[in-house]
Amino acid sequence: MSDEQAVQTTGDRSELTTIIRDIRKRWRLKLALRGAMFVIGGAILALLLSAYSLEHLKFSPGSIIAFRIAMVMVSGALAWAFFVQPQWRKVTDEQVALYLEECEPTLETAILSALEAEKNSPDHSPALARRLVEQAIVRCQAIEHGRRLEAQPLRRYASVIAGTVVAALLIFVLGPAYLRQGASALLRISGSLVEASPYKINVKPGSITVPRGSDQVISAKLQGFKLSLTAKAGGEGKLFGSVGTSDIAEATSKAGFEVERSEVRLPHGPIRQAGEHVVQLHFHTDVTVDLPVTIVAEE
Repeated sequence: MSDEQAVQTTGDRSELTTIIRDIRKRWRLKLALRGAMFVIGGAILALLLSAYSLEHLKFSPGSIIAFRIAMVMVSGALAWAFFVQPQWRKVTDEQVALYLEECEPTLETAILSALEAEKNSPDHSPALARRLVEQAIVRCQAIEHGRRLEAQPLRRYASVIAGTVVAALLIFVLGPAYLRQGASALLRISGSLVEASPYKINVKPGSITVPRGSDQVISAKLQGFKLSLTAKAGGEGKLFGSVGTSDIAEATSKAGFEVERSEVRLPHGPIRQAGEHVVQLHFHTDVTVDLPVTIVAEE
């Protein structure tokens, strides 16, 4: 073999190696996007389910911690199964060639034959090896070096990821408020668990030292909790009967907040009309909070 032929053969081998390396990179990119699709979709689904469950558990500190741990475990398991493991797997040049030839039958084992010839097998003369490599390069050029193999899957996975993220944003923005509150409680780990809950009583001025003999005005406000009751009503929403302190206390306790009948105050007497009302909860001599109550008419 002349020096010129040797240089040409080396260049052809280098070009074939570059083609295989590029195909391997695009294949790994496809796997990475596929893995990201499963990880992002699974994480968003876990976040939605966790936020929904927190609403039914009234955002208790224990449930917030439990769902935070569960979300980390789910996201980690998905990342390991669909992202880390596929990327970790070693792929040889022969496996890349098989992958390409399975997807492009027109190659007809051209790349595999060229790779075998590159190993200086006794069954192949240098001239034959050079021709096989050249043929493999020409056939790869005819199929755009295999770029079209990953083009469609890459677009599909990217579209699914974008669609999933947009759909999740719409659900959180336009959906029930507790989804946003749940997502905030799960994702914001810097604050206290009490502050993470949307259901609480804000008492001012909070924990302070009051000089002996002095007076301190205390105000309290109920945050994030609204009560809804259903009662039989006639025309124009007038109830058959009334909603009293015992009804309010029972409904509040069923909703997860224990309230005694003696703590319920009805400033305007028993409720006899469907609609929006405000009752008071008297927790202490100087601490009274307003509770919004909605009476839904049932005909």
